[in-house]
Amino acid sequence: MGYSRDDAVVAGVRAARGRTDRLIAAAAVVAVAAGLWAVIAQPWNGADGWPDAEHGAWLPVWVAGPPQPTPDIGEGFPEPVTEDAWAAIVADLRATDPDAYVSMTVPVVLADDAGGLTMLEAVDGTLADGALVAGREPGPGEVVLGAATAEAHGWALGDAIALAGSHGRTPPFATLTLVGLAPDHLEGWVAWADARTLVGTYSFARFDSSGPALDGSGVVADTHLLWNGGIPASLEDQVLPDA
Repeated sequence: MGYSRDDAVVAGVRAARGRTDRLIAAAAVVAVAAGLWAVIAQPWNGADGWPDAEHGAWLPVWVAGPPQPTPDIGEGFPEPVTEDAWAAIVADLRATDPDAYVSMTVPVVLADDAGGLTMLEAVDGTLADGALVAGREPGPGEVVLGAATAEAHGWALGDAIALAGSHGRTPPFATLTLVGLAPDHLEGWVAWADARTLVGTYSFARFDSSGPALDGSGVVADTHLLWNGGIPASLEDQVLPDA
């Protein structure tokens, strides 16, 4: 999880003129976002701010859509599941481990960050030990940011952090109130109640019925599951290798 502004990708997106260029640019950003979790972050290693768990899984889910007919999101990516299917998988997981950790990657654009994406997380439950160095967990309309990020911008607890729009979409909230600080290796957290609204505005993982499209109505979010105990049958194909 971290700051993910890739200038080459962003420039390519902005420069896209035709349909083909837009699809290529959108697919590239999807690949970057997916690889960020599955290859680089690997939070199941028990680093501060993440639970120490036996198993981890990455599961993309349609938070808007899917378009009909459902598009092919690209070779090598697991097919996103619907919200109903995802809820059933989480229920199976929590039957195995009631304390299973469930989170979603939430991109936002902070007004002071010149259009760059900040990749936050939202947790369906409480934050893990070590996720905060000051303040408290976020509620609706609130945010926790990395201490280094807050210091670099001169932000303090209680400040209203302005959000910017993205690719013609207006921010869903004018501001988020800073209520906590995370360790420097984490970008921060938002409330689970706000996660889908923010993803719906800022995600580049957008699709129409033919595939990736920056103006597509279908939106995919990355969700992450960490748990101990057995592996539910519904997750056998999604379990990540041990770090």
